[in-house]
Amino acid sequence: MKFSGLYYIPTHASPSDASTTLLSSLISNIESRYENYTRQPNWTLSHRLLRSVPPPQASAPPNQLAPLSYQHVLHLSYLSASKTYCYIQPSVPPQTPRIKSEPGSQSQSQSLTVKVQPSPAGALIAIPSSQTESHLSLLINQFSPLWAYRQTLSIPNGIAYSIGEFTIFLGDLRLSRSGTASSSNTTSPGTVVCISTSVADGEEEMNEDSASVVADPDDLAQEVDQTAKTVRDFWDSIKKGIEFGKVEMKEVMMDKLAFKDEGEGIVRMWCEVLRLRG
Repeated sequence: MKFSGLYYIPTHASPSDASTTLLSSLISNIESRYENYTRQPNWTLSHRLLRSVPPPQASAPPNQLAPLSYQHVLHLSYLSASKTYCYIQPSVPPQTPRIKSEPGSQSQSQSLTVKVQPSPAGALIAIPSSQTESHLSLLINQFSPLWAYRQTLSIPNGIAYSIGEFTIFLGDLRLSRSGTASSSNTTSPGTVVCISTSVADGEEEMNEDSASVVADPDDLAQEVDQTAKTVRDFWDSIKKGIEFGKVEMKEVMMDKLAFKDEGEGIVRMWCEVLRLRG
């Protein structure tokens, strides 16, 4: 079974093409350091984010206002070309900590990586991609008292590599607040890098009599933790030598133990990162 880790590197405010420059640096590192790399087909992403509309509570103090929820409408071509995923994500409680890692190497001493855990809560369904626009129209126009459109994020031409046991998906995000993704009204808020690899399938094991037995959940947890470390180490090798400046990178690891469906874990991981832009 597959396990993925996702990294979001925001663009710092100075040059408008900083995101493209970072992507070029990452591509250069991959192609110069790994002779066994293989280019994979390009991929695309389309993500629309809506936020719940709070009920009228003008007299309520801020700490008593109802928490906001988010609705994601995500199409990820490398996961499924024919499906769009709709995910209603409850708001993360304010007391949930954000675990910050130590700064990286000396060349990256000004950057910081924040580790974020994807939410296991909320409903997720898949619809045919052909119905995406009509579904959005229903939410925005007919359910406007409940949901407010926030933004559109897209990756029109993502790049992918396979290197040994790893598959890497890279792309520059394009942000639009108008609901469309035309080049005339978009900005680039940052770059995303998703690293996928295999984890030992601990759900079943074979004993000496070739009978199927259920694996120890603790063993599976250890396998997932080890795979997450492998992904982090590989990411460190890819970004080595790149100066990120004063940015706060986000890391989201797929919570494999929480979901039987691998695709569901991938969707929740991506939505967690893309929500951070909302």
